[in-house]
Amino acid sequence: MKKITVNILILLSSYLSQANAELSPETATKYKQDLEFYLSTVKNNYAYFDKKKTDWGKVTDFAWQNFDQVTNYADFLTLIERLQLELYDNHVQLLNSTPYSPKLLPSSADIYAEYKNNKASVINLLRGSAAHQQLELGDEIIAINQKPTLKAIDRYIGTSFDSIDDEIRTWALNVTLAGDRGKPRSITVKRSGKKLTLSLAETQFMSFDTSLFSEQIDSIGYIKFNNSLGNNSILEEFPTLLESFKETEGLILDLRFTSGGGNSLVARSILGHFVDKDSFYQKHEYPNDLKEYGIKRSWAEIVSPLKPYYSKPVVVLVNQWTGSMGEGTALGFDHIGATVIGTKMGQLLGSMWDYRMPNSNIGFKISTQKMYHVNGTPREDYRPKIQVKISDKKGDEILKRALKYLKTINTK
Repeated sequence: MKKITVNILILLSSYLSQANAELSPETATKYKQDLEFYLSTVKNNYAYFDKKKTDWGKVTDFAWQNFDQVTNYADFLTLIERLQLELYDNHVQLLNSTPYSPKLLPSSADIYAEYKNNKASVINLLRGSAAHQQLELGDEIIAINQKPTLKAIDRYIGTSFDSIDDEIRTWALNVTLAGDRGKPRSITVKRSGKKLTLSLAETQFMSFDTSLFSEQIDSIGYIKFNNSLGNNSILEEFPTLLESFKETEGLILDLRFTSGGGNSLVARSILGHFVDKDSFYQKHEYPNDLKEYGIKRSWAEIVSPLKPYYSKPVVVLVNQWTGSMGEGTALGFDHIGATVIGTKMGQLLGSMWDYRMPNSNIGFKISTQKMYHVNGTPREDYRPKIQVKISDKKGDEILKRALKYLKTINTK
């Protein structure tokens, strides 16, 4: 543990300002108050410590040991970012950033890779992205920005763990592959026995010009949500669009581009068109009550009918860029009888709450509620009813599987 800590101290000092200036006593006191607020807020409210290898006591010790390196606002923000690595959780976010801050995933990712069996492999690629153009599914990633993969990802691996497993390495791998802000990426892969070094443009935050895209494919309606589950315009746009598909024999709802999540209002405004009576669609759990009082607090959220009502078969498409409320919407559809097809989803943990530090006003989000399928399955553990292993980046295997499925059930 000592050796790892020394390495991280060196790494942290390379991030922090090299200026010789020191904080004034008044400013230092305010930052100390903010650091205490952050550490205690996470300790008392983060809902997923039971699923993490994180020792928050060690994180707290590390924070205070390194506080004297803070000489300005950017340094303090960098220290907080460093502490957040210990949670290896893409749903934990800072609301302030510097040009050197890590990118938000999966919204700024174009590669999904996994570290397994002592190697890093490309599992999926965001269609139309820089990575999609140059990488291939199954590529073994052997270096990132001229550093061997394990050395490259070490930048994002914390020190509070008794051991480092593949889940931690996979998280750090994907953050590293997203690259630095304002910089292109160099990725070296092994493909069919050959070593290739590829230059990739900087990743871009997932954004679209319109909230929805739709088309009719033979007798099947298709609606894609363009990272718009937090856009209240959906409340008016979706019913109008759905009305235009009332004569179709089935409907495909594509949630594969919803990495930014959204809100429950929009989710319920969509799901309501596919139920004819009140129905549960997701379950919440607030673990803090159990921890503090020994009494469990949980509840289920209800979706109510909306017009127009669509009664034909519905398929929902998901992948690793289906995030947060996208995942909750997919689970809701699964419960009300739609068929979910695709890969595992973004696995963003829980429902988030915003906090602000009292002096610096730095904002951060952590998951304070656990989220579940109505049947009790943790949202992050849910898998589609029909799972698709992506093997061909040129075609759209998930969409093809959905069309085949609808054709099969419509001919019965």
